[in-house]
Amino acid sequence: MPDLSSAQWLVLSGLLCGLLLGAAARAVRFCTFGAIEDVVMTGNTVRLRTWFFAMAVAIFTTQLAAHFGWVSLQDSTYLQPLFRWGAVIIGSLLFGFGMALAGNCGYGSIIRMASGDLRAFTNTIVMGIAAYVAARGILNPVRQVLIEPMSTNLSTREAVSLSEWASSATGAPSLFFAMVVALLFAGWCFASPSFRHSKGDIAIASIVGGTVCLGFVLTSQIAQNSFEPVAVESMSYALPPGEALVYLMTYTGAKMDFAVAAILGTIAGAALVAAYKREFHLEGFDEPRDMRRQMFGACLMGIGGVLAGGCTVGLGISGMATLSISAPLGVAGIIIGAAFGVQYLIGGRALDMLATLVRLDLGSRD
Repeated sequence: MPDLSSAQWLVLSGLLCGLLLGAAARAVRFCTFGAIEDVVMTGNTVRLRTWFFAMAVAIFTTQLAAHFGWVSLQDSTYLQPLFRWGAVIIGSLLFGFGMALAGNCGYGSIIRMASGDLRAFTNTIVMGIAAYVAARGILNPVRQVLIEPMSTNLSTREAVSLSEWASSATGAPSLFFAMVVALLFAGWCFASPSFRHSKGDIAIASIVGGTVCLGFVLTSQIAQNSFEPVAVESMSYALPPGEALVYLMTYTGAKMDFAVAAILGTIAGAALVAAYKREFHLEGFDEPRDMRRQMFGACLMGIGGVLAGGCTVGLGISGMATLSISAPLGVAGIIIGAAFGVQYLIGGRALDMLATLVRLDLGSRD
């Protein structure tokens, strides 16, 4: 084994996970916004089931790894005792609506940017700046005063995660409930014949979910063997793009961590696959109105992602992998916000958006 510092191991771990997610998403169509858009426009749920199967894989593998002591989920930011329900609700709705305006989520924008899409490049920059401003810039005091008070402290309670809550209520092992949730998600996904026969969607979901688990395992192992504080985390694409921008601009005074390395690895992985498939070509905005709309959407995504504590991957898959209390609330908010955003763009009514949500059952067309 190479004699590397914990910081160097974090960088290598982030690059590896980013390369896997970037290459996989570029090789096979994986888009969480496209999944919601499919349901709104056509009722097709295959890509939505792909997203949920990635959650199922992430939950199954991460909770199993935690059971064997390979992952220290209690040290992750997702399972902290402060339940920021107000920020999660507002942030996820903003993120979902912004995702519709921008035409992609943060993860999808990075993937498309790596193949020469200048619209995605612009949106990624705007989202990263907005997220950083909300987290550590001039909007931070506003967030602290107006939104953060809408929280509940769970420190006096035994349960922080959903599986621990169920375990304390019934006395059954928390792993049992985690496996039940994963199997329920997977069961809903495979209830669709179209999804069952889509080997590419099953493969990409397995890679994404497995990579999220790998991120938790690697950062946990590094944290356990490091003399310095190391965050237990996995893949996210809300605040990290902003942190990557700051790192690139302040290279001599900054250190690369797992999150920044994961962003760079994702870009590299997607770019390599795009070059291999000869899909790299420059694309720009069609007209100024589209540019304004997408940039505004990217700004909402950045702010919303910080408030919610993640994006479609960071909260929707990494957060769900930990079975945090905020993750299902955030996923629901993202879906509702995005569905409303799509209806808004096509001139639909609020009742049309509600009808869209009804399609998310087992009887949906696929």
